[in-house]
Amino acid sequence: MAENKKPVAKKTSASRPKSKAKSAEQVVIDGTSYPLNELSDAAKVQLNNLSVTEARITELETELTIARTARAVYADNLKHALVVVKGTRH
Repeated sequence: MAENKKPVAKKTSASRPKSKAKSAEQVVIDGTSYPLNELSDAAKVQLNNLSVTEARITELETELTIARTARAVYADNLKHALVVVKGTRH
């Protein structure tokens, strides 16, 4: 089975000795560092798309965790309700 690899992008700051000039922001994609100010406009658009998509996936994963927690509570409450019903019937 082929592994579906997705590019990983992470913004960093270049580590340079402190000087009056600000260090350039970097983006690391698949282990390679690129200065943000040197990316083409098309690359910047795709980087933004990737960032927005990753944020949305994180939001959806959080919502899914909440829904799974609620489902577990509802299932436990149902089990309790069924025990009460079963215990009151003869």
